[in-house]
Amino acid sequence: MSEVDEEVVRKPSNDIDSRLFNLRMKINQGRKANTAEVQEEYKRFTDPKYEQKAMKKRYQEKLSAGNKPSDSLEETGQSSVANISAPVQQSTSKDTQAELLSQTAEQAERAREKAQRKADNMSTFGWQAFTVEASYKA
Repeated sequence: MSEVDEEVVRKPSNDIDSRLFNLRMKINQGRKANTAEVQEEYKRFTDPKYEQKAMKKRYQEKLSAGNKPSDSLEETGQSSVANISAPVQQSTSKDTQAELLSQTAEQAERAREKAQRKADNMSTFGWQAFTVEASYKA
């Protein structure tokens, strides 16, 4: 048996042992919650479509719970008119292609450099921000 299994099986014999047991259980719960949050954070930073997937998942959960989409909008205080106009604001692939064709080489170069800087900044987060290389880049 592993150490965790032995702790669960063993009953505390006195007040101090029971408190110690409860503290260990709380620490284990915190450790599990922290691990889950770290995994979620990793997904959030690495997946470019994370927000879309999360919104779709929440929407599906609300539908499966029996709520109408309009009910969920009223609960959050958003108007349904604003939600209807959102798809109109999204550009289609033809619009994007037309914008790219009318873009000058200088504009394209600036956009590429901006994307490169953003990618470089995104690669430096967490403890990597304190490395020698990161301080050299800053």
